[in-house]
Amino acid sequence: MLHKAHRLSIPATVVCDSPGECSRISVDEYYEEASRILKAELARRDISYQTLADLLGDETYGQLKSKINRGSFSVGFFIKVMRAIGAEQIDLRQVAGPRRK
Repeated sequence: MLHKAHRLSIPATVVCDSPGECSRISVDEYYEEASRILKAELARRDISYQTLADLLGDETYGQLKSKINRGSFSVGFFIKVMRAIGAEQIDLRQVAGPRRK
């Protein structure tokens, strides 16, 4: 069982916004998107990292700040945070996708 998120050497994937408009997205860009999604949900609810640490009880402010900024957290962590802040659903259409260079 892995206890820490590890960056994998996975090649970029192809994402198509619409037919004929495709681009390659790297794993790091997905980590950035995950970070933005989590930050946006916290901001929507006016929840600070310290408040989140208090809600979770098993992570410190510093651990949360580092993990969320890095974006390479597990899906389990993401679900734990979403439940702790009362998020029942997330509309990915409202959050910008991976940033294109």
